[in-house]
Order: sequence, then structure tokens, then C-alpha cells
Amino acid sequence: MRALEHILNDVEPLAGKHTVAEALEWMQEFKLSHLPWLEAGKLVGLVSEEDLLSVADPSDPLAKHREKAQPYFLREQDHLFNAMHLLGEANLTLLPVVDEEERYLGYLSPLEMIHDLGREVSFAERGSVLVLQVHVRDYHLSQITQIVESEDAHIIGLHLQIMAMDTQAGAEITAAISVALSAPLSASSTKFLSFTTKAFSTIPPPIATALCSNTSISKNAHRPLWQRNR
Repeated sequence: MRALEHILNDVEPLAGKHTVAEALEWMQEFKLSHLPWLEAGKLVGLVSEEDLLSVADPSDPLAKHREKAQPYFLREQDHLFNAMHLLGEANLTLLPVVDEEERYLGYLSPLEMIHDLGREVSFAERGSVLVLQVHVRDYHLSQITQIVESEDAHIIGLHLQIMAMDTQAGAEITAAISVALSAPLSASSTKFLSFTTKAFSTIPPPIATALCSNTSISKNAHRPLWQRNR
């Protein structure tokens, strides 16, 4: 999942000789809000539609507004996690990729990245999704993994989000499990929690029950977000 494996090259980069008006026209043509700016094959930076619209004279060449170039880029060996962080942080529609000498190689597209990630094993394999809420002090990945594997299942994908729980720091853990449900489960209850399955969104009860007896999970932890008590 390196940047080099997901590079696209179907968008022509800008150069300093192009006018602001031409850059805006290209953005409209490509349906993008950002375009890479190159000089002699090397990346100057990323220019945005918002910044260019603030230029008083659209006939100005980009070279006259070098300060508009933003230093957003990824190196070819960087992981896609780095790309997702930059794309989300700056709300980019395109992310340039360069080599070690900052020569432009191409770009990453957020939409294409979603498609590529969807084809990865952890997303493409059929299974179930488990969502847990725990206090940070109670979070032990090794314990959750051991319980899941004891039921002849495996965690094939994991996402951790830090959040507020009561007056303490908490974590919402979303885990893709290699066990697919044969049919949706109706609302069920145990001593530890109540949960509802929606489109095979939760794992079978035995694993859920074991997890809840070994971690401090709230009664709402297994419900879809829209059904949880606030």
C-alpha cells in the first residue's frame, strides 16, 4: 500500500507560464479544486481554486503568484495512511507524488484510493463488523484478538478512534471479522449488552458476549451509532 502503486497521470500539471485564468479553466475541465504546478519536472507546489480566485487579475501568469503554491505532496515510498491524513487534513482533491529528488511522478486521487482500498483483502473478504466502545484504560488489543481467534475467526481490519466517554477518554474500535453471518440477527440481549444487527454489521453473539465479559463495554456499544443512547 505504497503511494507508488496508486499513481495516476491523466491530469496535465500547470507551469509558471500558465495564467491564473487558464489554471481555473483546467480545474473546471478536470472537475478538481487543486492542480500540481511544475517547473523543469520538479514540483513547485499545489495550487487551489480558492487561492486563485483571490487573484485580482486572472491574466497574471502563475509565476507572479508563487506564494499560492502549497507544499502538499507525498513521496513515492510513503504509505497510503500518510496520503489519507494529508487529503483529509487539507481537504484536497488531488495529492502530488514525487521521488527523492522531488521530481513529479503523478498524483493520488481520493476517489481512486477508496476504490483501491476496497479491493484490499481486509475490505474485500466477506465477514462481519464489530464496533466496541471502551475506556482507554480498558483497551487491550491482544485480549480482543485472543477472544476473536478462540471462535475460529480473525481480525482482518481495525480502526481506532479516540473519543470522549463520560468524563474520561474512550476509544471506539471498529474491527472487520472473518466470520460472516448467515442472516441478520434480531435484537438480542445478554447480561452485558443489547445489540442489533443491520446488514450483517455485527459479529455472532458468542464472540460479542465473550468480549463484553472481558472488557468494560457499555450497553450501547453493539448498537448502530444511530440507535445508541447519548
